[in-house]
Amino acid sequence: MIEVKTVNFNNLNDERYPGMIEALKRSFSKNMKSAKFEVMDTEFLPIRQKIDRKGFHDCQTNNYKLKVWNKAVQNATSDLILLDADMFCRGDLSKVFDQDFDIAYTTRTSGQPPINGGVIFVKNTIKAKQFFKEWTAADDRMLADIVFHDQYRTRYKGMNQSSFGYMLENRKLTKAILHSLPCAEYNACVEDWPNFKKAKLVHLNGFLGNDVLSRPETMPEWETAFFKEYDPPQKKGKSVDVDTPEEDVDANE
Repeated sequence: MIEVKTVNFNNLNDERYPGMIEALKRSFSKNMKSAKFEVMDTEFLPIRQKIDRKGFHDCQTNNYKLKVWNKAVQNATSDLILLDADMFCRGDLSKVFDQDFDIAYTTRTSGQPPINGGVIFVKNTIKAKQFFKEWTAADDRMLADIVFHDQYRTRYKGMNQSSFGYMLENRKLTKAILHSLPCAEYNACVEDWPNFKKAKLVHLNGFLGNDVLSRPETMPEWETAFFKEYDPPQKKGKSVDVDTPEEDVDANE
């Protein structure tokens, strides 16, 4: 069985996220019925000290999210898909795990930044678990050391992406097999949105995520088509009930 997990910070009060998480659950229920979906609800506990640093709150939330991910990986007994709450599944992702890797990540179509950390595929291997320990340690180091962070933030943007970029550029730090997947298919970002129908996962970062709450009066044709898929199915004029975040100031993670 593949487990799909996302993090929800109960105390951040972003009004977009309850609806986003509901849509994410509904999309996996439709496209990966055999997967086990879990929302890892938690409270964000900020560092109680003032640090003069651009976007430090967002750096903390992303660092804390990675800690939650790491705990899930260390306790895992099956393969995992870890993803941000502002995602939408359009296809079966299970065949990704037929490929040879311990950790699979996604690379941007535009190349700027080179990667996007919205989804990570994790095989249930010792090497994958060790990689997450090393990645989390690098992220902690960057949170504490702005000079070290900025060495990678300039290229990779964000918090977790910067520390992941550090791991990519220093492969000798890990024995895990790292494998890249195209964002266009597995994590469609802004440059991929007009061709979202080619994607199995769509990332609603940026203005697409903002449009979740209220649709603009005019939208490009592709966005109108996307929200026809995204919005809850209607039945007799009512929404069908279903059972019931990360964004850095760089707006690229």
